[in-house]
Amino acid sequence: MIVFMSTSFLGIIVGGLVPLFCFGVSGVLNKLAAQANIGVASFLFFTGIGAAVASLPFLLQERTVSFGLKGSLYSFLMGFLWGLGVGFVTFAIQRFQTPYSRLVPIFNMNTLIVVLVTLWLFAEWKEVKTVQLFLGTLFIVIGGTLVALA
Repeated sequence: MIVFMSTSFLGIIVGGLVPLFCFGVSGVLNKLAAQANIGVASFLFFTGIGAAVASLPFLLQERTVSFGLKGSLYSFLMGFLWGLGVGFVTFAIQRFQTPYSRLVPIFNMNTLIVVLVTLWLFAEWKEVKTVQLFLGTLFIVIGGTLVALA
């Protein structure tokens, strides 16, 4: 059946739907870990070990493995910023008893940053339907605001 799917559709499944499930379940696990009174530093450490283990299937399927300074630096910075973000979420859950269900829509408005930067930096505005994209981002802002006020 996969043979009949377009590459674009497979890209949406592999890069969209699978991560949707992974990120959704990982969010629940974040809340469970925070409730289990793990320190933020320990939480990030064990999360890092999990991320390292998650790299193994990708390492096994790659024909060549390359490490470039530029790509490694971007990867490090991405991990650093992601770690800070997740660390602050965990801290807010533990220290301020902030409901995770209120935090998720707010920090997932990061989509707005990614959309705006990629439209500009990578000229992706040439490849997408900008009107639909901007309407969708407007709904994200409205939805995030409503949930934050809930």
